[in-house]
Amino acid sequence: MAGQVFFSYVHTDNENDLEGIARLVDLLKKELSLLAGEPRDVWIDKAALGWGADWKQRIEEALLDTSFFVPVVTPAYFKSAACRDELLSFASSASRLGLEELILPLYYVTVPGFGEGPQEDEAVALVAQFQYVDWRELRVTNYRQTAFRRQLKALAEQLLAAETLADAKAIPLPAVPDEKASDEPDEADTGPGLLDKLADGEAAMHRLTPQMEEVSRILQTIGQLMGEASLSISRSDAQGRGFAGRLTVSRQLAKKLEVPASEFEAVSSSFAADLLRVGPAMDVIFDQLNENEDQVTSSVPFLQTIVRTGQQARVGFSSTTAFADVMHQSRNWSKELRPPLRRIETATRQIGDAQRMFDEWQRRAAALLDRAGQPPELA
Repeated sequence: MAGQVFFSYVHTDNENDLEGIARLVDLLKKELSLLAGEPRDVWIDKAALGWGADWKQRIEEALLDTSFFVPVVTPAYFKSAACRDELLSFASSASRLGLEELILPLYYVTVPGFGEGPQEDEAVALVAQFQYVDWRELRVTNYRQTAFRRQLKALAEQLLAAETLADAKAIPLPAVPDEKASDEPDEADTGPGLLDKLADGEAAMHRLTPQMEEVSRILQTIGQLMGEASLSISRSDAQGRGFAGRLTVSRQLAKKLEVPASEFEAVSSSFAADLLRVGPAMDVIFDQLNENEDQVTSSVPFLQTIVRTGQQARVGFSSTTAFADVMHQSRNWSKELRPPLRRIETATRQIGDAQRMFDEWQRRAAALLDRAGQPPELA
């Protein structure tokens, strides 16, 4: 089965590397076609794939058709909301389908701390757990040199080998019924039914609500401390204290941020971990409801809960990306501020990832409610 290869990357990385990523994609496409003996597609843009706005709904279809996902790992990649969304969406679907070999990270530019023990950032930790290809030195090597050509060939061979493995999983042999065991209950008879899964999912969504409220509270506290520090710096400047005065304020702020930074780090990690556990179950529920329209009506209360929770998340987390950027920029104020602000920035980006998951669940729930003739109930 001839699948496609989709490169996930930050466009400015390609521009700053003098179109190096686009050139690699073109060379890989030719190498794959040469080794496979047939044309192969390698894409660097979702629009070129023809998936349109419903690209998330096409992920599992693409994975089952042996389509590879290649995140081009750079410092900017983990700061890009779009790239993180692509990574987490593909990884979640691949894990549920048992097709993790179709995700092959390309380590393109050194990311501080990557591969050096446990990672606080869930996206960084996720990439690190896959078998990645280190392209950092080859990035600055002439593509006509032997070393580059050999590694390009090795990369193409790795993709083709993974494709063969994935095809074997994606097309299982039909099971031969065992007449002797025909009277035994199968998994469909003994496993949890749709209502069981709905009840579990609804309970999990309710558990997430207090966590979201705690996140909002901590964000407000941090924002208030940052605002007070800015005012203190303005007063210090007005009194002519210069950079020494600013440094004093920064050190005081670093101490005040220690507790909320620790609290925020803990709750965001717990929140992200819960979402990653709930995600695959939610996908199963939505798939079953799409396939069994007669059960949508009985699922309306659960779907309304998802819509309301998604709205609450959007209200509470609407400015997380901008907030994370502010934390990143403020780290240069003083060396004492870097540790707490780095932890806050990482936690904030995790919350941003969670918001995109809620948005997707809310969209799918609203679509099912519309089919059932039930308008979404907003909080």
